[in-house]
Amino acid sequence: MSRLITKYGIYFSIALYLVLFFVTLSWYQFSFDVDGTAYMTIARRMYDGDWYKSINGLWSPLNSFIASSYVSQSANPAISFKIINAVSCIGIIAATGILLKRFIQNSLLITGIFIALPVMLLSWTHQQLAGDLLSLLFMLVYINLITSKNFFTKSAYNIYAAVIMALAYLAKSFCLPFFLINHIIIHLWYQRSNQSAVQTKFIASRIFISFSVFFLIAIGWIYCLYLKYNKLTFSTAGTLNYNWFLGNGSATLKDYGLLIPPPYPDSPNFWEDPYSYYTTFYGPLSSFSNFAKAIKLVFHNLKESVSVFAEISFTLIAVYVYWMVRVIKSKQKEKFFSSSILLIASIILVTGYLLIHIETRYIWLAGIIGLILGAKILEEKVFPYLHNKKLSFIIALLFIGSFLLSPADKLQDLKGNGKDIYDAADLLTTKNIHGSFTSNYGNNAQNSWCTKLAFLSHNSFFLLSKNDYSQSALIDAIRQNNIRFYLYCYNNSMEKENFLTTPLAKASKQIITIPGKDILLIQLQ
Repeated sequence: MSRLITKYGIYFSIALYLVLFFVTLSWYQFSFDVDGTAYMTIARRMYDGDWYKSINGLWSPLNSFIASSYVSQSANPAISFKIINAVSCIGIIAATGILLKRFIQNSLLITGIFIALPVMLLSWTHQQLAGDLLSLLFMLVYINLITSKNFFTKSAYNIYAAVIMALAYLAKSFCLPFFLINHIIIHLWYQRSNQSAVQTKFIASRIFISFSVFFLIAIGWIYCLYLKYNKLTFSTAGTLNYNWFLGNGSATLKDYGLLIPPPYPDSPNFWEDPYSYYTTFYGPLSSFSNFAKAIKLVFHNLKESVSVFAEISFTLIAVYVYWMVRVIKSKQKEKFFSSSILLIASIILVTGYLLIHIETRYIWLAGIIGLILGAKILEEKVFPYLHNKKLSFIIALLFIGSFLLSPADKLQDLKGNGKDIYDAADLLTTKNIHGSFTSNYGNNAQNSWCTKLAFLSHNSFFLLSKNDYSQSALIDAIRQNNIRFYLYCYNNSMEKENFLTTPLAKASKQIITIPGKDILLIQLQ
């Protein structure tokens, strides 16, 4: 059986993923993240031909562009993106399978990984609606190219790599700096590791050709961003994130009063394009104080990265530490050259996010590479000394199974998630309640709920600019911004009863309890 899976593993793994995806889709059809509301909004704008508003420095365009033909025709727009994720996962399995067979020969490990991959990818399919899986597909194809036998000797392979990574950039902006840095380093590493003389001129020409092709494809989008934001940039994500994570966000926010409107009159929420809300932006080089904050941020992210790695697998850090020590100590660099290319890509990926902000989904590539490198450790350093097949099976099961703990937990948490928001949107439609709204949201979960509701119900959600305000100030802001309804989130029945005695509640046209939620809908007009 294991030999059959080894031979036809890619097809088996794809088939298993597709079965899991379609059988469980009814459980996860309503789940989507806050970022997803922006991608879906942009897809709608592309479908409507509203190209200016669809140009966005925070959300890369490729995912929305692919979905734009279907998202407006679907009763559930999230499904279109989930199908794109599913197609991406088919490609990810194929790319991982090719990479796996290049590095691993043990049939037990190959079989285990091919069985585990569909479960991991099913979880990732529903965790993040757009951007991450599509870019992961392109990055894995790129990794396959740079670890192939003829990559450094055939110039065509460098051109293919540039095209693939340009597409990756259009799926996720971080892929641009990743490609530039990684591509330079692996060529220099090749020159250092190769015993035969490799001229610097040869290396420089390959890098130049790659970058020329890359920017030939990427320049169109960069120019669009320049026209919209009046600055030469490949993305506004880094600028925004530094402004937020260095603590300058509230200080540089434009003065909107108590309520912050969406970026455009027909936008569902702030998240569509946050860049327009700030007067100035501060990065790590803006001042000595900000530089000190940036250094502190890196150390904070280093601590966070421990839990991020552990979420993928509790073995992942040990795998990378082992390979770093092994490659550094080795006097025969060419012996571990292909493995070191995988290691370099993962280090550059993780380091980039350590500078600003790190999340598990950002380093999914490092997770897949770590799975392969960990299997290689077992194949080379553990299994040869084990003469008991059952013990080998148990060790392989423990290692590969460690990558399934978090996906299984996430899939359980996401089951049925989001249906209450769809029900609330249907309630608004049934009651013919439309227009702008705001809320007293007290945490990120409540804010996210309102943000998603705004998208699904085709309404506009106004954020609060501060937490400390009087109800009279809120009433004035509601009148000034023509707010049609208000969502009051309460924690207990006493809070609910006290609110019902306030002037805002008494001035309402009607008050509706959102079914299944501790939220009151106060219709004001």
